[in-house]
Amino acid sequence: MNGELPFASTVERVFRVGYRARRLAGPPRGDSLPEIILSRKLRLICAAIPLCGTRTLKNFFLANRDVDFEAELLRDTVPNVLRSKPCGDTPLLFSVVRNPWSRVVSCYEKKIRGAYAKPGYSGYKVISIVAGYDGLSVRMSFDAFVEWLCGEEGRDDIANRHWMSQHKFIPLSEVECKHVKILRLDSIEHDLNAMLACRGLPYQVVKKENSSASTASGRLRATTREYYNTGTINAIGDRYARDIELFGYRF
Repeated sequence: MNGELPFASTVERVFRVGYRARRLAGPPRGDSLPEIILSRKLRLICAAIPLCGTRTLKNFFLANRDVDFEAELLRDTVPNVLRSKPCGDTPLLFSVVRNPWSRVVSCYEKKIRGAYAKPGYSGYKVISIVAGYDGLSVRMSFDAFVEWLCGEEGRDDIANRHWMSQHKFIPLSEVECKHVKILRLDSIEHDLNAMLACRGLPYQVVKKENSSASTASGRLRATTREYYNTGTINAIGDRYARDIELFGYRF
């Protein structure tokens, strides 16, 4: 990896030793706690799903120089936040979702092949994700990653949040909220503004941050389609069947 592999291999081995010792007590735990963006001012609750424009949403709501959303960032489950009624009885709950096949490509480039791309704490944090799962490696091919993801080690109940099914972050069957909106990453500016217009806000430009095309270790190919063959298309279709059914995606 551009001269970094000897160091990377050593770091990965160190992390694996630590994680294997920790895993003697059991398998990895699932991580479905979303980053919640809360705006009491507009009565908005956003359950941000990893690799679905999370950085864009945080910058838009938390660091917007044009509009003060009076927003804050929480880490909690959607039902817990709703039970606390931070926005009264009629909040608008929303999430941004993404085509599952595209999200898997982004996960592979950013969290697997790009595990050593970030220096310092951020880089070590990503390395720890890879090291925490048997069979996962920064040197694996995309096809091997898909095979791993669709196997026992990649299942949702022990998944890292970057490849956990999207519907797990906004459990629609459990949410007691009459006002829920699902926005799409590929039309995020249009969808977000349509939602904000209902709150009386004028049109806002949404600056995309941390997009895969510009930050995934410089290796992301031109289109998601180039990563896949018939076998991997079908495997991801089966792995994320519930997301595909709920949000109406296709390859």
